[in-house]
Amino acid sequence: MLKLICIIAIVCSIFAENVYAENIYKETMIRCEKGIVSVGDAEIMLFSKCGQPIYQRQQSYQTLQMTYATDGMFRVITIRSGIVNSITTAGRVN
Repeated sequence: MLKLICIIAIVCSIFAENVYAENIYKETMIRCEKGIVSVGDAEIMLFSKCGQPIYQRQQSYQTLQMTYATDGMFRVITIRSGIVNSITTAGRVN
């Protein structure tokens, strides 16, 4: 019985790690028509690979948020001082 519990625990932990790794991947890069943009890339790379955003908002003097629709999802990219700072998923494109 103890062996069965240990096997179940190991399988569950492996599954949880795979789900976690997939979520990190989705939140650190965005796939666009002309290539992939990752956190840490320059703003100009975002424009050259993804084009103009569908929505843009200036949060502060050095912070800008842009929304793109890629892979069936809305992605919000935060730019700070000309560098891609974060990429978050905001929901599905209908």
